[in-house]
Amino acid sequence: MNTYILLNFLLYVFGFEKARYAGQNSILGLFNISVDRVFFIFSPSMAYFAMICGISCLVSLFFWLERRRPIDFFFAAISFTALVLTDSRGPIFGLLIILFFIFGIRRLWVRNQLLIFLFFIFSVSLFLSVMFFLDTYVFDLEQFSRENTTLLSWRDVIWEIFFEHYDPSVTELLFGYGNVGQFISGISYEYEYLFSNWPNPTQISLHNNTLQMLVDIGVIGILSFFSVLYYVVRFSIRQYRKFNNKIYLLIPGVVNYILLLGFSDIIVNISNIGVYFVIMFIIINTLYRPKTDNTP
Repeated sequence: MNTYILLNFLLYVFGFEKARYAGQNSILGLFNISVDRVFFIFSPSMAYFAMICGISCLVSLFFWLERRRPIDFFFAAISFTALVLTDSRGPIFGLLIILFFIFGIRRLWVRNQLLIFLFFIFSVSLFLSVMFFLDTYVFDLEQFSRENTTLLSWRDVIWEIFFEHYDPSVTELLFGYGNVGQFISGISYEYEYLFSNWPNPTQISLHNNTLQMLVDIGVIGILSFFSVLYYVVRFSIRQYRKFNNKIYLLIPGVVNYILLLGFSDIIVNISNIGVYFVIMFIIINTLYRPKTDNTP
């Protein structure tokens, strides 16, 4: 993973990147640095590459703080720099939040994983409520948006359209519509105008884990998915407490990071197959870890 990011970064330094304009970098723009967002040459998508950078930075920084090896700090710096160059705000701020959880409020974070998982499930409803309050009574949120979009680059519009048009039968509520449920249910036809220049505008996802799973696999699927990941997180936390080894906190950290990204973009469905591989690796690594602590 580190080698993959380093290769893309070096090729960018030497002038190799995908010739695809994705707008200006709004994060660096806050510091009066005017550059375009970077689409690294071997990245399948900007969002997926940003997720890989975030995970790599999290893991490398964790190992550096624990072991103080310069190579770990080097990879953490390269990963974070590449992440900032993509201007993927969700992965950037998500990484900062997870680092704060692990190193700032670790005990509170470890004790409240159930509440955190519940937050991930109901995050959209909570966010839209808070955003409406802030936008109405505090300040104009659109000042933080990219050019010609809303604060969340139209995601908030998609979510509002979903709540307005989601009308399932009992069976569809429990088991979903199947893969690409937003298309099968007809909801995506209501926001396809936002993606008129895309090849398949009616199949654009809902840009949120919970909403996408709700239309794809239903309430039963959502509960099953989150139950498995919650078991993995709780098992890792028990190992951390048993052996007093902070390395075990990496798994809850990465799982929380992936779910946090799923709030606005990198959803866990077949269109983002790379996320499945990461989650499968985490589950297998957790279930087949030996009962004695042999972590280096």
